[in-house]
Amino acid sequence: MNRKIPEYLMKMATNIKILAFVAIFSIVFICVYNPLTFSSFINNPAHTPQQQLVYSTITIIAGVLFILASRWLLIHIYRKSSLTILQYCLWLFGEVVIVATIYSSFNLLVTHDNRNFMDFFRGAITFIPLMLAIPYVVSYLYLSLKDKDRKINKLLASPSFVLPEPMAEHTLDDNNINFCDNKGDLKLSIRPNHVYYAESSSNYTTIHYQNNGKMERLLLRNTMKSVEEQLATHGFARCHRTYIINLKKVQLVRKERDGYYLDMENGITNIPISQTYAAKMVMLFTSK
Repeated sequence: MNRKIPEYLMKMATNIKILAFVAIFSIVFICVYNPLTFSSFINNPAHTPQQQLVYSTITIIAGVLFILASRWLLIHIYRKSSLTILQYCLWLFGEVVIVATIYSSFNLLVTHDNRNFMDFFRGAITFIPLMLAIPYVVSYLYLSLKDKDRKINKLLASPSFVLPEPMAEHTLDDNNINFCDNKGDLKLSIRPNHVYYAESSSNYTTIHYQNNGKMERLLLRNTMKSVEEQLATHGFARCHRTYIINLKKVQLVRKERDGYYLDMENGITNIPISQTYAAKMVMLFTSK
């Protein structure tokens, strides 16, 4: 839970789209899903279904506007300091509690419900997360897939990702690392000390290497596991589920509030070290 939250969730335009979807879904939800309609939470038969729909729409819109203001504040905080997934989840829980309080207060004052505040609040604190769960999960899954597609398309469109021409057999060296795709076709043959790190994304692995003093990248259609087996005998080690690094290129390892990070030569910074590999990494560098 110490992992940082995805950057795409910290964009205001993204949150506006999510909350617009939440508002539309919620209004439809309370109209068609009988066990959790607005009338189930009002103990006043004097209100007509039309009035109940108006009240429910007002409370939903008010709740969405509050969450929108909350996300603006969260994004403002995120820009000043990093946030972990745990902190993000706690923030969401706080939003639910405050929205439930607003929801309960509004309905007790406007609809004159016969129950006390705590009875109403307990129903609201159960009802609201259930109503939000589906649109939130659908939105986050969709955004996650879009973000991965965007990153892959960006990498493929980059000039540095033009794959080298097939190499003649005499240019290969037994001391080189020969990177092949999942079909076994050679894509790059390079000295180990020119490779800095490998980064995985779905079924692709990005090789970050130096060529004529300039950092370049190779998008390789192959799994991280296959690449790791190649690099293991050349002084490379996994520091994260998605990163394998050249230990000789590391300049420093530092501990932040949310975990360990390492910086490498050529201005490469903030490579994360996950908890799974933290002890091994610290031992490798402190034993030098």
